[in-house]
Amino acid sequence: EKMQTRIHAGQHKQRNLRRIKYSVISIAASILLLLGIGYSYQFVRQYNTNQYYSALNGKSRIILPDSSVVWLNTGSTLQYASSFIHKRQLVLEGEASFEVTKDKRHPFIVSSGDLKVKVYGTKFNVYSYPNDNNAKIALRSGSVSVSLKDGKEAFLSPGEIARINKKEQTLKIEQSDVELETFWAKESVFFKSKSLGYICKYLERWYDVEITLQPGLGEKIRYNGVIQEETVTDVMDALSRLSNISYHVKGKHISITSVSYTHLTLPTT
Repeated sequence: EKMQTRIHAGQHKQRNLRRIKYSVISIAASILLLLGIGYSYQFVRQYNTNQYYSALNGKSRIILPDSSVVWLNTGSTLQYASSFIHKRQLVLEGEASFEVTKDKRHPFIVSSGDLKVKVYGTKFNVYSYPNDNNAKIALRSGSVSVSLKDGKEAFLSPGEIARINKKEQTLKIEQSDVELETFWAKESVFFKSKSLGYICKYLERWYDVEITLQPGLGEKIRYNGVIQEETVTDVMDALSRLSNISYHVKGKHISITSVSYTHLTLPTT
């Protein structure tokens, strides 16, 4: 704009102005070209590197390029290469529940530190946080193998849990409640005539909290109903309204006291 105000200063200055404008245009074109190259580089760089997912404030549902479904729990991260469709390998820190699409030509492998899980088309849960020496693999259906540093494979059958001590590099397989282990990776759950103690175990998994019950209280009350994507406070409010229990929340700890009724029904919505 300052240059434009000098146009009327004379023909000589106009010619100089044209030269300056052409120079500016040339410089601008060069800058745009460099910017274009820069964006292309970033795109290629992003395309050729890993994909990262983090669940910072709550659980997340992820659909992988092969149509496998992953639920990622709070505070967990998942990483895989952009070439995942041809080499189905992931790195997990934290907890995730998997429903894997079958593909015999491309094995599905989950790594977490020294822990490695090979999958053969199945539903399973992996718990392996970096700051926890204990890890768990829970198998709902299908087949998986688990291996540690020594490379030896241990195979799980549906309904079994592999408990791993990462520090001592030990592995133990046992029958357990795999539904409880994978419960958190759902959008809703239905309870039919379940005790308060039973429900609280599931609430601990769903909301990542610790619940303490007054002694003898857990089996005295039973509930029917559906729990959906609500806050833990919403659920506790509903339980307390129905059964006259009282609860106190301190951080991630909930204590429940008091009792009256024996069999109640939760709202279905």
